[in-house]
Amino acid sequence: VESLQSELSIRKVIAERSKEAFDLGAISFDDFYLAQRFVVAAKTNLVNATEVLKNDEFTLKLLLQSNDLSEFDLMVEDLYNASLAFPADVNEAMDIAVKHSLEVEQFDYLIQAARKTKTGVAVSWISWGGVGFDYFAKVSVARSEIKKLQLQKEKAIIGLRNQVATIYAEIEKLKEKLTFHNELLEMSKNEYARAQENYNNQLGTLLTLKAAEISLINVQRDSRRMQYDLELKYLKLKRVIGANMLTNEIPKI
Repeated sequence: VESLQSELSIRKVIAERSKEAFDLGAISFDDFYLAQRFVVAAKTNLVNATEVLKNDEFTLKLLLQSNDLSEFDLMVEDLYNASLAFPADVNEAMDIAVKHSLEVEQFDYLIQAARKTKTGVAVSWISWGGVGFDYFAKVSVARSEIKKLQLQKEKAIIGLRNQVATIYAEIEKLKEKLTFHNELLEMSKNEYARAQENYNNQLGTLLTLKAAEISLINVQRDSRRMQYDLELKYLKLKRVIGANMLTNEIPKI
């Protein structure tokens, strides 16, 4: 929102100067119209972002059970999950996820119950002094149920391990993108600095300077968005491996 507010202010300056230039015949109507259109687009983006911010603040208050967000400093680094001590080895993270998975644990209980059922079927004919016609069918069904649950458990484990591997790969890809994007950010800062210097030395126009400033703002906003996406990946990883969402404690194997 702060970034979009800055962009709107700059767009308004460009639009004002474009009108002056158009009145003097220095630019075409298309260039003048485009500058005005950018102002409208910037206003729309700001309104949309502000609305999203309000909704997110309300959701955050509900999650934190607070009526006042001012008591929380959301810039504290400890709040964010990228700084947590996640396993460096993806295989270790997979093992942790499987060990602490409630879904896998549930299958263990179901398999244990199915085995008890099979045992009950096997013992029942002894208690009643003989094997009934349906005895072998019942044993086969019980054995089949155990096998079915074991296969479902194995499928859940494979799915969980693949999910962890995918998140790790996505995190590494985002980190790589951020590295290149940081280089782009430095280039944008340098371009804006040169535009500022040229303008101060009367070698460039105000419109050129403001265009460079908008370019820098856009790159900075993209960088924030990528950092936000990376944080969401870490948050997803945190859930998958069974980390405590409140204490940020990463479980061990």
